[in-house]
Amino acid sequence: MAKLTWHAYYFASLDKKSPVARMAVIEAESEDDAGKIAIAQMGRYMRVDVTQPLWGAHHRANPTPWGLAERAALQGAAVAI
Repeated sequence: MAKLTWHAYYFASLDKKSPVARMAVIEAESEDDAGKIAIAQMGRYMRVDVTQPLWGAHHRANPTPWGLAERAALQGAAVAI
């Protein structure tokens, strides 16, 4: 079987809204194999998400629903109070 490319996004928190702390590219035959490799390389991180890359798309710094613009807006609101 051919090796496929996977992205592993590591998070320093279990919170689904936390930003990506580290990203790694993994080559594995299946998503299960990529997940095993990602967990073995986890180190001090609390959570890892493994996905196939979207070629040609702009890579987001945060794959969770809370992107950079939303976080900046929330921080601006906190400063304005």
